[in-house]
Amino acid sequence: MPIRFAAAALAVIIIYNAAWGQPPAPVGSLGELLDTASVSSVKPWRTYRASTGLVGSSRDYGNFVREEPGRRYVLLDVQGAGCIDRFHCIYRKGRPDDANFDLLIYIDDQEKPVIHMDMNDFFTGKRKPFVAPLVGRCGFADRQASYSYVPIGFRKSCKVVVIPRDPDEKYGWRTWDGRRYLLFFYQMAYRICPPEVPVKTFIWKLDQREQRALAGVQSMWQNAGKAPWPPAEKKAGKSHAASVVLGKEKTAVLLDHAGAGTLREIRLRIKPGDDSAATRRRLAETLWLDMTWDEEQQPQVSAPLGAFFAAPDYSINVRGLCLGCTDREYYCRLPMPFRQRARISVRSAGAIEGAVEIAARFRWSTRPPLADDCLFHARRCDVSDQPQGKNIVVLDARGAGHVAGVVVDQPGDVESDDSWFIDGETKPSIVGTGTEDFFSFAWGLGDLQALPMHGVRVPFSPASKRGQRTDTGCCYRFHLPAAYPFRKSLRLTWEHGDGNRHRGRYRAIAYYYLLAPGRK
Repeated sequence: MPIRFAAAALAVIIIYNAAWGQPPAPVGSLGELLDTASVSSVKPWRTYRASTGLVGSSRDYGNFVREEPGRRYVLLDVQGAGCIDRFHCIYRKGRPDDANFDLLIYIDDQEKPVIHMDMNDFFTGKRKPFVAPLVGRCGFADRQASYSYVPIGFRKSCKVVVIPRDPDEKYGWRTWDGRRYLLFFYQMAYRICPPEVPVKTFIWKLDQREQRALAGVQSMWQNAGKAPWPPAEKKAGKSHAASVVLGKEKTAVLLDHAGAGTLREIRLRIKPGDDSAATRRRLAETLWLDMTWDEEQQPQVSAPLGAFFAAPDYSINVRGLCLGCTDREYYCRLPMPFRQRARISVRSAGAIEGAVEIAARFRWSTRPPLADDCLFHARRCDVSDQPQGKNIVVLDARGAGHVAGVVVDQPGDVESDDSWFIDGETKPSIVGTGTEDFFSFAWGLGDLQALPMHGVRVPFSPASKRGQRTDTGCCYRFHLPAAYPFRKSLRLTWEHGDGNRHRGRYRAIAYYYLLAPGRK
């Protein structure tokens, strides 16, 4: 094993194992990105999103917090302790490098910015810890979006400013209601934490632990699709393999385990007699995965295989960090706690031509879940011809929990905005700037890239008349480690087109965690 890879792997093992026996890594630390054990636990913070989206307006660019003298555009200005977890930005329809901005991030009321650098250098990995694949660009070569998942922690305050360095003609502008606006789109997910939650303030100089964590994150993300388990975890856990044949029987049980534990990995392989593209697509839609925890009457997870694993064609690799498909094998590594029983089955929601073999492998930990561990859920949304003027409800959850991710396998028009109504809000506290931005892409979803935390794979139709842009495909995005917590309820809706003009079919899956009934 090369020395560099051995060091990275050791970092994964050290922090991964520590997550089981020690308190979670501090908010804002790189170690938090390796802490997969606490994904299912209750989140004590509130997650927000600063963006250029406005409720009731289709203008989703140029909406800054404010503009200060000297062409200083403020993207974020918050008080309290917390962390920036995701920074998505689009600032030119052509090559981003043709537009030059200074990026300034002020932390904890300091007069000078802690981060002051060229914006293009920030997103292209010119300085640690802002390195690939935690930062990067995606989309078409001439219409790219920039993204960063490097945590930026703060204990008192955080202010983010961009300053154009070139003359106005170097940038994109649009006129709206007689006023000219800078063609600048952004979304910034950030957390505000209560006083008792440890937060690590961002500093450029990494200590040894953070250096090991950065190496571990890079190794894990670069090898997304491969199981991250160290040898000690493999020995401590349990595994199970099953092979079933669906033919006349419509349902087959893959796992039925009594006791407590946390499911850590699911791997499924479909083996049809006919391996044509049409058969693969049909089976990915008609074969459903059902999961039931703790003797509930209805499964908490019920979704078609292709959409659940973000791979409607299992011959195409999708190397997401949480789930995907490699070498024709589906995988999911989101933790799934259970206290009494775990029952997983596969069923056919349509006719099967001939026999289909399904091989499954499971891995779980026998450690009992903690009191604040939530049960894993996945809700299927499939809506056709929604009435004009009415948004699509992707998720309507009651109780306490958090949303971990979303897969959309038929997004419709990419101008659709997401709206999050948290704990009974009548006006959403989080509003998006379009489907393409939600999935960290730009100017459409036609470019196929599978990245650790977000991606677009498997287009269902050729490029639209708008150029290379494709408005259908399978897109995924995961919100970890921050997630989107709620205490009482969460209602996530999707606008079905700019001005609700889109009336076609919309299909999605929301992945979320809920505290079991009776737990607080």
